[in-house]
Formats: sequence, structure tokens, C-alpha cells
Amino acid sequence: MQPGLPALDAFPRKLWSRLGSRLLKSAQAGEMNYPDALGLMSLRKALAGYLLVARGVQCRPEQIIITSGYRACLQLLSYAYLKPLDQVWMENPAYFAARDLMLAQGQEVIGLAVDEQGLQVELGLQLAPKAKMAIVTPSHHSPLGITLSLPRRQQLLQWASAQQSWIVEDDYDGEFHYLTRPLPALKHLDNDQRVFYTGTFSKTLIPSLRLAYMVVPESQLALISGLCKTFDNSTPWLEQALVAQLLSEGHFTRHLKKMRNLYQQRRLWLSAALQAQFGHHASLTVQAGGLHLVLELQQQQDRELALHLNQQGLAVHALSAWATGPILRQGLIMGYTNIRSAAEAQALAQRLYQACEIYLRD
Repeated sequence: MQPGLPALDAFPRKLWSRLGSRLLKSAQAGEMNYPDALGLMSLRKALAGYLLVARGVQCRPEQIIITSGYRACLQLLSYAYLKPLDQVWMENPAYFAARDLMLAQGQEVIGLAVDEQGLQVELGLQLAPKAKMAIVTPSHHSPLGITLSLPRRQQLLQWASAQQSWIVEDDYDGEFHYLTRPLPALKHLDNDQRVFYTGTFSKTLIPSLRLAYMVVPESQLALISGLCKTFDNSTPWLEQALVAQLLSEGHFTRHLKKMRNLYQQRRLWLSAALQAQFGHHASLTVQAGGLHLVLELQQQQDRELALHLNQQGLAVHALSAWATGPILRQGLIMGYTNIRSAAEAQALAQRLYQACEIYLRD
């Protein structure tokens, strides 16, 4: 039930092997040299085409930087634009690794609660109007799954433009919406070049690729490119070339379509099993997309409960451990992508309930 993992059983191993073999056989001497610190140009070109069609992000290939992960993107941006004690807006709750990275570098994290429209921008204007950066997940809030509304998006962009602050858009699970077509990325509305758009292949392919990308505003390209060459956190040529082939030959789009259908079914299995087992003891809100569910609990011991469940091998996260300020909600975050049948979902839900029972007694 580990959240954040794609369906490992559905990774296209044969296709990956075939493409990899073809690339290795045709590799030239230049491709065996040190990789470009900004990323393989064929991948950047393929991504530019994909992002325009899939997420409404219009950019030149030269604006796309390939990195070794989302945190590598954040490290570059924090080095470029932040100093210790600078204030950074984040959603509350939010991705704990991004929060911890900001805190480790000495920034002050300003956690802003989310509601049914997403990040409460008004709170940010009240608490820290001069923050230097906002790190947000507008397409699919991490971890509650809420989509940032259009008025809130416009308000966030207006703040960044007025303050000359930066927005880091983490397009978290942006490819996985099951009920309706998602809104275009926040970057689609970025007329004043304040948004750095980021994405990874960890959820769409496999996390072990360690492959992410960032769309850099034209005005900031020289600065960020220079930092990339200084730090040189480039990723291996073969992985980049393989993903470029997947994108350019249409395999990636077909894979995503297959995964959406698969995840929609697996989500249905687990949500039905959890609702049957937990009843009034917990609240399960099924959002329009994503790769995990959040089971919100009435009791106030989710970290202790998560530790107990993980000792039973269930691999869940405590919702309160993702807090970026006051703990506003308690619950369990659990993935469903690797559940292969309704029977397996029922067995897992039963194990989960039995392990939770001591904490759920009225």
C-alpha cells in the first residue's frame, strides 16, 4: 500500500528492453561521452511537444532542463533565488521532502491551509505577503488530491507578479485524472514569467529512473543553465534517450492511457473495500485523480497508528507527518496502484482494519 509508486507490474519491460538494445547498438562515440548538464536535446525536444499537447505548456526545448529528480530542481531554484530566513509559501499539508529541504537550507516555511478550492492564497497575503517563493501542486494537491481553482490560480499569479516572487509548480500526478480532463498547468497562464514548471517520470514510469525536468522562464534561462553546468547533476544518457524514444514514438502516451484505465479500476477496488471495512470509523474522500487514497480518522494518533501499521508490513504514511504548520487533519495515506484484484484489496482492507482496531474503539 506504499503511496507514490506506479504499478510496477505494468511497467513495459519488453518495450524498454527492445528500445534500450536498439539505442545501445546504434550509440555513437559522442553519446558515450559525459552527458550534457542541461539534458539530452532529443528528450528536451520530445518533452516540449508533449507538454504543449498534454499540459498546455508552451516552451522551447532550450527552456527545459533535465535533472536527477524533483528535489534537484528545488535545490537549483533555492540556490538561485533564496537566502536563509527567506519565507516560502507551501500548502499545508504538503510533500514532506520539499518541506524538509527548505527547512534544511534555512528558509522559513509558511504553511497555508487548503480548502475545496486548493491553496488559500488570502492566508499567504495575510501571513507572509513578501515571501520569495511559493511551492505548489495545483493540478492535484499533494496529498489531498484537490485541484487549485482558476480564481485561486489567477490570484497566486497576481501575487507573484506584484512581489516579483517565484512560483514552483510541481505537476504532481497531473497525468492521472480519471473523471474529467484536468485543467491546463498553472504555467499555461504564466504571462509574466514567474512560474517554474516541474515534472518527473517517477509516477508515470518508475522511480528508479531518477529523471525529472523543469521548464525555465526565458528571462531566467542563462542563470539556471549556468548553475546546472556548475553543479552538473545530469542523468545517464541511456535513460534519457530511452524516455525520448518513448515520447517521440507515441509509446508514452499509449502507456499513460493504459495506466489511467488500470488505476481507475484499482482505485475502485480499494475504495470499496475500505468503505466496507471502516464504515463510520473513518472518512474516505475519493478525488478525481492521483495514485493514492487518504483515509481520514476520527482519532488523533495517526503517526503512532502509521508506525504500528508499518510494523505489520502495510507501508502507509501518516497524514499529519506532511504538515507544514499546525496539524489540521489526521489520517492515513495509502497507495492502490499495485493492488492486482478486488480480492487482494479486500484482504488488505481487512488486515488494515484489524491492525487499526485497537485505535478505533469507540
